[in-house]
Amino acid sequence: MADMQALLIFCEGPHDAAFTRLTFEKIFNYQRKTLCFSEFPYPFNAIFRKSVQDHVADDLRLDMARKFFLPDHVLKKDNKLLLIFNYGGSNRKASVTPFLERLLVLHRSGQAFSGNSKATEINFLFMADADSIGSQRALAQISSDFSSISEVPWITDEWQRTNNTDGYSQGTNKNIYAYIWKHSAHDSGTLENLIEECIDLVPFLAAVDTHFQWDIVNPDRKRATAEQAKRTKAALSLMGQRSKPGSSMSVIVDQGGLLTAERLVSSQAVRALIHFLTPLA
Repeated sequence: MADMQALLIFCEGPHDAAFTRLTFEKIFNYQRKTLCFSEFPYPFNAIFRKSVQDHVADDLRLDMARKFFLPDHVLKKDNKLLLIFNYGGSNRKASVTPFLERLLVLHRSGQAFSGNSKATEINFLFMADADSIGSQRALAQISSDFSSISEVPWITDEWQRTNNTDGYSQGTNKNIYAYIWKHSAHDSGTLENLIEECIDLVPFLAAVDTHFQWDIVNPDRKRATAEQAKRTKAALSLMGQRSKPGSSMSVIVDQGGLLTAERLVSSQAVRALIHFLTPLA
């Protein structure tokens, strides 16, 4: 395998990871790959193998056997490798930091590596919801979580916005990026707002409203935003039951066939995402 450029994307949950993977497949023509550890370029081959070895050395419960921090999705295009991780909601710092500590040490020392393949360039992209707090506070939380790695300053600069998108970078000399999921018309919301722009969920929203109550007008913005996201998730899950009966939302987003390339680009918010991702893809 030749040397590669790697893009690591850290997502909040499994459906965020599925939507991101789908975007790279449908829009940028990436292909899914199933690789053995030895087939990854350095330093990922070393990190993934060591992660599993360390955990296996412990006396794990069976339900912990799948808790290694490994990518949910692996995709490739030409000499570009895409790794999409799911960090599990509020556990972002605790989940991602140990991985970054190992990765950055090995990558810095990897210039002398003489194996078959290595990642010559690694870019990092953090995905996060604006929720009720807005883009700037969401970015501030990312900065706080990763201001330093192994006591070495890492995310330290002001975030610079890419025009006409909800994407940000740490400047031209850094390879660290962030994208904030939000409603295209105002500075709050979640990934579900983008999906709702792509698909006509009106009849399915009406169906879930018939059976459930949603506290979407609560004066507490945090509560109202969370309830709106739950309502959209319920409607999307219902819509996908014909093609994927009994499946979760992440499976429906990933395999349900609802989000075609045409539907993705019909959304103003997704077009902005595509514009941001194009230089990285």
